[in-house]
Amino acid sequence: MPLSTFSSQHRPLNRIFSTAVPALVSSGLICHLKTAPPTGSTWTDDVGNSNATLANSPTYSSSNGGYISLNGSNQYVMTSTSLNAQISGTSPNKSTAQSIFIWCYPTEQGVIVSEIGQAVINSAWHDSNIEMSSSGLISFSVWHGSLVNRVTSTSRSFNAWYHLGWTYSGTTLTAYINGVSVGTATLTRQAPFNNGFNLHYALGAEDGTNMGEGSFCAMRVGSFQVYNRALTAEEVATNFNSNKSNYGL
Repeated sequence: MPLSTFSSQHRPLNRIFSTAVPALVSSGLICHLKTAPPTGSTWTDDVGNSNATLANSPTYSSSNGGYISLNGSNQYVMTSTSLNAQISGTSPNKSTAQSIFIWCYPTEQGVIVSEIGQAVINSAWHDSNIEMSSSGLISFSVWHGSLVNRVTSTSRSFNAWYHLGWTYSGTTLTAYINGVSVGTATLTRQAPFNNGFNLHYALGAEDGTNMGEGSFCAMRVGSFQVYNRALTAEEVATNFNSNKSNYGL
């Protein structure tokens, strides 16, 4: 066989054994707080829709690609600008399909992510979306007149990095830990933006409308993403794989 023919037939092997890291899914991404150092008390949204405020002086570390450290007492992160305009449709008929994901390292129990109807925690519209119990159970839900329909994982260890989040299709909430589904719940979401409120997110803040904990959460936060659609299982896995090396996974 001529050498030129042999080389041509075997060039695709270079692609098969590629070690390229997949890029974060960008379609539908409406907020991305990533690991760049904050500027003062402001954590910049890479998409440009809503920067976040670091309340009560959390600290920054450049380890693991960069993270914000929350003390579990009074520190939290709050998105500053409502994301209502980034949700398709017109109130009260905006789409309730959405996805949220966070890279975090909890060191004790508490509320990891909550949705807020204004830029003030635990007031007016507010409910927990992701939280971790004292026994290590991680619960996922959105407001549907309650938080009864939820996904709760098996017990997980504190002091470890996790990629946590959920997708909501309009009927089904699917929860994920480290790129793998841990269950689904069927519910009809009641979203703040379809009930006369704005859409903000708080990370690590206390919340009286919760799934059993409700306290501030001591944790490290590596990044946070909000999508205005339900990601597919393949897209969730892509996002996990795009950053897992930062966290030793």
